[in-house]
This record gives sequence, C-alpha cells and structure tokens, in this order.
Amino acid sequence: MAIALPLAPASRPIPRAPRRTGQSHRQVAVNAAATSTKQSLRLTKRGRLVVLVFVVVSLFTALIMFGSFANATATNAGPATAVVVVQQGESLWSIAQSIAPNADPRATINDIKDLNGFNDSVVSAGQSIVVPVIR
Repeated sequence: MAIALPLAPASRPIPRAPRRTGQSHRQVAVNAAATSTKQSLRLTKRGRLVVLVFVVVSLFTALIMFGSFANATATNAGPATAVVVVQQGESLWSIAQSIAPNADPRATINDIKDLNGFNDSVVSAGQSIVVPVIR
C-alpha cells in the first residue's frame, strides 16, 4: 500500500555573490555582508544626554578660561597717587590746596587721610605722605 504525501513547493536557491578569483566562499560572504549592511550610528537618549553634557561642560570651561584672561587684563589699579614730603610749616590743609587748587580742601584732606590711614590731621616736617593726583 502506498501513501501519497504532499510535497512542499520547491524553494528557490539562495543567490550567491559571484566568485572572484583567489577568494573562498567565506571571503565572498564576508565581503557581501560588509557592503550590504551599512548601519549608521544611532544614539540612545542616554547617549544624547552624555554628548550634550560634554558640550556644555566644554563651553563652560572655555568661557571660564577666556573670561579670566580678559578680567586679568582689565584690572583697575586704583586712583593715581604721588608721594609728597612734608616741608617745614606745611599742614594737610596747605598740601590739599597745592595739589587740588579748584577742589574743596576738606574733601582732599579726607582722601589723604584715607590713603595714609591717618586718624588725625597732624603731620610733621620730613614725613612722606601719599596724596591723590587730581587731573
């Protein structure tokens, strides 16, 4: 007794890449796979976050470095000053009038006292004091 079994349809043979001379089947398959599967780089959300943080930190570091260089060149040296030696018979009032003839002597005396750390207005002959240069 014979039993008839249905046969599966014939499948098509798998196409193979043409063989180059001097290459094995394995080398041909590797070359074909390498050329047919060009994948682009894909970043996950975590990867994008890491790249963003890296860029922000780099820009912040550059800003701090170049900002400190710019700040160092623009330092203010303070008011222009000169050193005066007190002569016999001079007082802070007469010195203030000689260095700033058009200004109020009381304001100039306060500036002189601040520059020298004086508590009172007493000076003696031969004493060197720092005075503001009025332009």
